[in-house]
Amino acid sequence: TDEAAAREEVRRRVRQAVAELDARERVPIHLLYFEEYSLVEIARLEGVPESTIRSRVKAGLRRLEPRLGDLMPSAESL
Repeated sequence: TDEAAAREEVRRRVRQAVAELDARERVPIHLLYFEEYSLVEIARLEGVPESTIRSRVKAGLRRLEPRLGDLMPSAESL
C-alpha cells in the first residue's frame, strides 16, 4: 500500500540521517529511540553522567533537524 511505502521511506530517511551522526551522538540516539533504553540506562552503559547523555541527544537532534525536521521530536522535550 501507499501508506506502508511511506512508512518505509520515513524509516529509511531516519536511519540514514542517524547513521551519519558522530558516534557520541549516534549511539545515545539509537539506544533511546530505536532500542528504547532510558537516559539513565544509557548513561550507565556509556559510563558518563545522565546530563552528558541528555546533552549528546539534544545536540544530535539539533543536527538531524535540517534533514528530518518534519518528523522529529523536539530537543527541548528532553
